[in-house]
Amino acid sequence: MAQCPHGNSIPDEVIALLSESQAGQGRHKCAVCAYTLGAKYSGDPSVVEQCGHNNVAPIDLLKRLPNYQGGPTRHRCAVCAYTLGVERGAANVGIDVEDRFGGNAGADEAGGAIEGAVSFRLHREYERDSRNRAKAILYHGTKCKGCGFFFDDTYTPQHANGYIEVHHVKPLAAGQQLVDPQQDLIPLCANCHRMVHRHRGESLSLDQLQRLLAVGRGGLSQTST
Repeated sequence: MAQCPHGNSIPDEVIALLSESQAGQGRHKCAVCAYTLGAKYSGDPSVVEQCGHNNVAPIDLLKRLPNYQGGPTRHRCAVCAYTLGVERGAANVGIDVEDRFGGNAGADEAGGAIEGAVSFRLHREYERDSRNRAKAILYHGTKCKGCGFFFDDTYTPQHANGYIEVHHVKPLAAGQQLVDPQQDLIPLCANCHRMVHRHRGESLSLDQLQRLLAVGRGGLSQTST
């Protein structure tokens, strides 16, 4: 684990993944700080800069990084470090919105239901890649694309810590596919994500979701085109 003079640290295995070149706003910037800020990322990304290794980072964040070219991260790409930080942070939040709620078996005479019994179920799970989730967050931020809800504003950044769910525009059930994080993934809050998948076997488009929200909020009639 390497540390920089600014009090941040970066795992040795991550340093080994960083490209040894710098350019643009990330030139001569501290890659350790970039990695740390990436792991804590939340909010709306500003205009992003893409490095020669096809990674991206917000330009305004790169400008704020302290200059530092000491230690094992000397001449390492700060944009790559930032992206790897986001991937590390995003990998800690895995979301599966498959509806697995059971029936009301075991109801007692008072009308309640008995819960807590242990059961084992076999279910199909579709493989996800945390790198796609991380890159979607880099492009879209952590504010819900449906209703605009931002967890950090409501629950404080210390508690929410950049929490957001990421929705696959193309259902994974359609089969193995190449995912474009910018086009095929969008951030949604838990409520909007549930409503998109409310009816089994179908999912709403972002336009359909936003239209429902407009109707529900009274800003649009249900028969409007």
